[in-house]
Amino acid sequence: MDGLKRIKEIFRQEVIKTEAINTKGRRVLSVMKTKISDLSKNKKPRKNTVPKNNGNQSSGVLPIQSNEQVLQSVKGNLKRASIELDNQNEPQPKRQRIRIITTEEEKQILSCLLQKEIISTETEINEVLSKLSQEWNIKRVKRYWNNNIRHKKKSK
Repeated sequence: MDGLKRIKEIFRQEVIKTEAINTKGRRVLSVMKTKISDLSKNKKPRKNTVPKNNGNQSSGVLPIQSNEQVLQSVKGNLKRASIELDNQNEPQPKRQRIRIITTEEEKQILSCLLQKEIISTETEINEVLSKLSQEWNIKRVKRYWNNNIRHKKKSK
Protein backbone atom coordinates (compact mmCIF):
# COMPACT_ATOMS: atom_id res chain seq x y z
CA MET A 1 0.00 0.00 0.00
CA ASP A 2 1.22 3.50 -0.76
CA GLY A 3 2.57 5.34 2.31
CA LEU A 4 0.52 8.50 1.83
CA LYS A 5 -2.67 6.50 1.38
CA ARG A 6 -1.89 4.55 4.56
CA ILE A 7 -1.28 7.71 6.58
CA LYS A 8 -4.52 9.23 5.32
CA GLU A 9 -6.34 6.01 6.19
CA ILE A 10 -4.90 6.05 9.73
CA PHE A 11 -5.89 9.72 10.00
CA ARG A 12 -9.48 8.92 9.04
CA GLN A 13 -9.55 5.96 11.43
CA GLU A 14 -8.00 7.41 14.58
CA VAL A 15 -8.19 11.19 14.36
CA ILE A 16 -11.42 11.89 12.52
CA LYS A 17 -12.91 8.49 13.46
CA THR A 18 -15.00 8.24 10.30
CA GLU A 19 -13.85 4.67 9.59
CA ALA A 20 -13.43 1.58 11.74
CA ILE A 21 -9.91 1.21 13.15
CA ASN A 22 -7.87 -1.41 11.31
CA THR A 23 -4.54 -2.07 13.04
CA LYS A 24 -3.54 -4.89 10.72
CA GLY A 25 -0.11 -4.31 9.17
CA ARG A 26 0.94 -1.42 11.39
CA ARG A 27 3.81 -3.24 13.09
CA VAL A 28 5.26 -4.08 9.70
CA LEU A 29 5.15 -0.43 8.68
CA SER A 30 6.43 0.65 12.14
CA VAL A 31 3.31 2.69 12.82
CA MET A 32 2.55 2.57 16.54
CA LYS A 33 -0.41 4.11 18.32
CA THR A 34 0.69 5.92 21.46
CA LYS A 35 -1.46 7.19 24.28
CA ILE A 36 -0.71 9.90 26.79
CA SER A 37 -0.90 7.39 29.61
CA ASP A 38 1.81 5.31 27.89
CA LEU A 39 4.08 8.35 27.70
CA SER A 40 3.72 9.10 31.40
CA LYS A 41 4.54 5.48 32.30
CA ASN A 42 7.71 5.52 30.22
CA LYS A 43 9.20 8.55 31.97
CA LYS A 44 12.33 7.78 33.90
CA PRO A 45 12.13 8.39 37.64
CA ARG A 46 14.36 11.17 38.92
CA LYS A 47 17.26 10.27 41.12
CA ASN A 48 17.09 11.58 44.66
CA THR A 49 20.17 13.58 45.55
CA VAL A 50 21.86 12.86 48.86
CA PRO A 51 22.85 15.97 50.86
CA LYS A 52 26.59 16.51 51.01
CA ASN A 53 28.38 15.90 54.29
CA ASN A 54 29.70 19.04 55.98
CA GLY A 55 32.52 17.18 57.70
CA ASN A 56 30.79 17.26 61.10
CA GLN A 57 29.96 13.56 61.06
CA SER A 58 31.50 10.43 59.65
CA SER A 59 31.01 9.89 55.93
CA GLY A 60 28.66 6.90 56.34
CA VAL A 61 26.16 8.55 58.73
CA LEU A 62 23.51 10.99 57.53
CA PRO A 63 21.97 13.50 59.95
CA ILE A 64 18.40 12.70 61.01
CA GLN A 65 15.96 15.58 60.90
CA SER A 66 12.69 15.74 62.74
CA ASN A 67 9.45 16.00 60.80
CA GLU A 68 9.01 19.60 61.95
CA GLN A 69 12.39 20.62 60.54
CA VAL A 70 11.63 18.95 57.24
CA LEU A 71 8.21 20.63 57.05
CA GLN A 72 9.71 24.04 57.81
CA SER A 73 12.37 23.67 55.13
CA VAL A 74 9.79 22.50 52.58
CA LYS A 75 7.49 25.42 53.41
CA GLY A 76 10.39 27.85 53.10
CA ASN A 77 11.34 26.41 49.72
CA LEU A 78 7.73 26.64 48.52
CA LYS A 79 7.47 30.28 49.60
CA ARG A 80 10.72 31.16 47.80
CA ALA A 81 9.58 29.34 44.68
CA SER A 82 6.19 31.07 44.65
CA ILE A 83 7.81 34.48 45.12
CA GLU A 84 10.19 33.79 42.23
CA LEU A 85 7.29 32.69 40.02
CA ASP A 86 5.32 35.82 40.92
CA ASN A 87 8.30 37.99 40.04
CA GLN A 88 8.73 36.23 36.70
CA ASN A 89 5.05 36.58 35.79
CA GLU A 90 4.92 40.32 36.42
CA PRO A 91 6.02 42.30 33.38
CA GLN A 92 9.14 44.27 34.10
CA PRO A 93 8.65 47.99 33.44
CA LYS A 94 10.95 49.36 30.80
CA ARG A 95 13.67 51.56 32.16
CA GLN A 96 13.35 55.05 30.82
CA ARG A 97 16.43 56.74 29.55
CA ILE A 98 17.69 59.45 31.80
CA ARG A 99 18.14 62.56 29.77
CA ILE A 100 21.35 64.33 30.63
CA ILE A 101 20.96 68.06 30.25
CA THR A 102 24.04 69.93 29.14
CA THR A 103 24.78 72.90 31.38
CA GLU A 104 25.57 76.36 30.06
CA GLU A 105 29.21 76.02 31.14
CA GLU A 106 29.54 72.77 29.20
CA LYS A 107 27.90 74.37 26.16
CA GLN A 108 30.45 77.19 26.24
CA ILE A 109 33.32 74.71 26.41
CA LEU A 110 31.85 72.63 23.56
CA SER A 111 31.09 75.66 21.38
CA CYS A 112 34.67 75.68 20.05
CA LEU A 113 34.00 72.28 18.44
CA LEU A 114 30.86 73.56 16.73
CA GLN A 115 32.85 76.21 14.84
CA LYS A 116 33.95 73.62 12.27
CA GLU A 117 31.68 71.91 9.74
CA ILE A 118 33.78 68.72 9.99
CA ILE A 119 34.09 66.82 13.24
CA SER A 120 37.25 67.63 15.17
CA THR A 121 40.22 65.32 15.53
CA GLU A 122 40.75 63.09 18.55
CA THR A 123 43.37 65.43 20.02
CA GLU A 124 41.02 68.43 19.89
CA ILE A 125 38.24 66.37 21.46
CA ASN A 126 40.63 65.19 24.21
CA GLU A 127 41.56 68.81 24.98
CA VAL A 128 37.89 69.69 25.38
CA LEU A 129 37.33 66.55 27.47
CA SER A 130 40.01 67.64 29.93
CA LYS A 131 37.97 70.80 30.59
CA LEU A 132 34.67 68.93 30.98
CA SER A 133 33.48 66.84 33.93
CA GLN A 134 34.11 63.09 34.27
CA GLU A 135 30.62 62.29 32.91
CA TRP A 136 31.77 63.19 29.41
CA ASN A 137 33.58 60.82 27.05
CA ILE A 138 34.57 60.92 23.38
CA LYS A 139 31.38 59.20 22.28
CA ARG A 140 29.20 61.70 24.13
CA VAL A 141 31.13 64.66 22.72
CA LYS A 142 30.71 63.34 19.17
CA ARG A 143 26.99 62.78 19.76
CA TYR A 144 26.67 66.35 21.08
CA TRP A 145 28.49 67.67 18.01
CA ASN A 146 26.26 65.67 15.61
CA ASN A 147 23.05 66.84 17.28
CA ASN A 148 24.03 70.48 17.49
CA ILE A 149 25.68 70.84 14.08
CA ARG A 150 22.43 69.55 12.57
CA HIS A 151 20.47 72.28 14.39
CA LYS A 152 23.02 74.86 13.32
CA LYS A 153 22.64 73.88 9.65
CA LYS A 154 18.83 74.04 9.87
CA SER A 155 18.88 77.52 11.36
CA LYS A 156 21.02 78.91 8.49
